[in-house]
Amino acid sequence: MPKSFKVDTLVIGGGLAGSSAAHELAKNGADVLIIDSRKEIGTPVQCAEFIPFQLMQKAFEDYFETAIVQPINNMITIEPSNNKVISTSKGFMVDRTIFDKNIFLKAIKHGAKSMLKTLFLGFSDKNKALVKSKDEVYEIEFKYLIGADGPRSMVMEKSFNKKHELAVCAQIVSKLKEPLEDIIVVFRNYIRGGYGWVFPKNDYANVGIGMDMSFKDNPKQILELFIKDMVNIGIIEDEHKKVSGGFLPIDGISDLIKDNISLSGDAGGFCHPITGGGIPQAVISGNMLAKYVLEDNLKDYEEEAFEIFGIANERAYKKRKTYMKDWNNIQYILPYIWVAYEEYWK
Repeated sequence: MPKSFKVDTLVIGGGLAGSSAAHELAKNGADVLIIDSRKEIGTPVQCAEFIPFQLMQKAFEDYFETAIVQPINNMITIEPSNNKVISTSKGFMVDRTIFDKNIFLKAIKHGAKSMLKTLFLGFSDKNKALVKSKDEVYEIEFKYLIGADGPRSMVMEKSFNKKHELAVCAQIVSKLKEPLEDIIVVFRNYIRGGYGWVFPKNDYANVGIGMDMSFKDNPKQILELFIKDMVNIGIIEDEHKKVSGGFLPIDGISDLIKDNISLSGDAGGFCHPITGGGIPQAVISGNMLAKYVLEDNLKDYEEEAFEIFGIANERAYKKRKTYMKDWNNIQYILPYIWVAYEEYWK
């Protein structure tokens, strides 16, 4: 491979947003290159793997091939008092390794190229990116660059001189006491600025916590507390494996475009600042961005993204900021900060 070359669109990040964008671009004839730092797309899994029904659109149905693990009917919210609130939350638990690979391989099948185990370093010029693969540095000239490199986006930092406010997550896989058809969300005083979850995958479940980094709590210790808590109330067995962790942006959508550079998925802040949900947003925003790249019209991408996701995310971010200081009184503030309650939507 030459040390310098050109592409129509350079996609930084081969996750849901980046691969969705690359798929849409490639199937419409664009010359696309995906850069990703991982050696294998889809690993490690850093989310709870629940996909709400809103993503089950015809445009994306191929992405779900062989990835669905089980259907979900409801969400059970467990309050600090252990009172339960049940709300409809239809969707599916998926295997994210398979789901992510499905989208990535669709892009490759339609002609997108990829460089894995490759780091985005920054820019050498306005339309030239520097990437490092093994010990080699390459200069890639692009017409468009899509930043889909997650919550700690280097594209955002280098292009927009900004960083996201973050929540940190930690998760294990645990054996369930009994099969579950619903996802469980748990609020506790000790999980500050976030919540715990038990999301079933047949006989096992993803069990994790997400919390605001500004509290400076130790995620490993909080996860250990939560595991003991869930064992004590009889939801999971005291047996677990596959420890994982990650980050989520919690400040919502701000600037998404700068000249010919644009952001999607977690890099763009599409993840919901309170629920942490981001899978549909990543796929939809990547697909949406690709269509505007093909039309040479990034300005309208930003406008549509704010219209569809920005207002809800801004409201959630304001609620987070307003009520965060009262987290020790979580039982009182819960109806105002969680989507299962009527008060949240007023």
